[in-house]
Amino acid sequence: SVGGVLGYTAMLLAPSWQWMLVAISFSQIPYALVGPSFGAFIAENSSEKNRGKVYGITDTIFQITGVIGPPLGGFLTQYYGFKIMMLGSALLYAIAAGLRIWMATTMSASSDRHPQKLTASSFKTSLSSMWAMLIGGGVITWIFVTDGVRDIAFRLSGELQPLYLEQVAGISLVQIGLLGSIFSLAMMITPMLSGMISDRFGERVPISMGFLMVFAAFMIFLQVDVFLGFAITWVVFGFGVGLLSPAYQSLISKVVPQNLLGVFSGMFRSSLGLISLPAPWIGAQLWERFSPRLPFIITAAVALLTVIPTWFKFKMPDKPDPPADL
Repeated sequence: SVGGVLGYTAMLLAPSWQWMLVAISFSQIPYALVGPSFGAFIAENSSEKNRGKVYGITDTIFQITGVIGPPLGGFLTQYYGFKIMMLGSALLYAIAAGLRIWMATTMSASSDRHPQKLTASSFKTSLSSMWAMLIGGGVITWIFVTDGVRDIAFRLSGELQPLYLEQVAGISLVQIGLLGSIFSLAMMITPMLSGMISDRFGERVPISMGFLMVFAAFMIFLQVDVFLGFAITWVVFGFGVGLLSPAYQSLISKVVPQNLLGVFSGMFRSSLGLISLPAPWIGAQLWERFSPRLPFIITAAVALLTVIPTWFKFKMPDKPDPPADL
């Protein structure tokens, strides 16, 4: 939380883009620390048969912030400038950080939990176990491969979307903010559905459906040039991403041993961030050297192709039937 406050303050005061890079790095500290442990926390406090639903509910609630934030940010930016928007963001984050720190200092942890002591030896053992699972050729290997390819492809075009909307399609900043709100509203609809489908039919079903919807959204995106068309695009995007997230989290929680969930989430995110690091720069080069549409075409193709390994490899091993009573 302290790192986030420092990051937002630095972004507000940054005199150049070089300083802005440093500020953004600080602002990512809370995400890097909280993100990996959040999924493990949910897995520890939910039963396997209902875990998909729990992930779906939490994803749905979280999207409320995405409904309010983007249009407010677009309004402040268009009518008062980026500085005022950043000031508002910094103030809101400081309030949230204060609440987090208050909770951390006043609430005690559950007495029945016995977390593993962090030592160099235990950390090395956990990493060795995770590495063996990643290269073992099973479901975890394919989760890493598909999510890695997806992350590279999505970052290839993700940072370029606002530029495309403003410079190519001529969409205003307020409208871009409204699209973010539309995305979050649409994404609120499908996480619980994704969780229920995961619990009943397996995670590969909503994940495959999600990738197909993302592909369809990109196809619409590349054909339209008015706000209504982009609004429809962002609705389909929201449906697709809402199907993906809870199912992925549920699948990971089932195939990774519970005592390694935190380590896996941290290692997984770090690895994905590392391999996708040059993707935005590559996307920008494709935009400038060939066409603004090319990064989005590549991302769409990857979303479609990912359905194949998802459907055939994301199968949970059958559990043996319990012995009959004699």
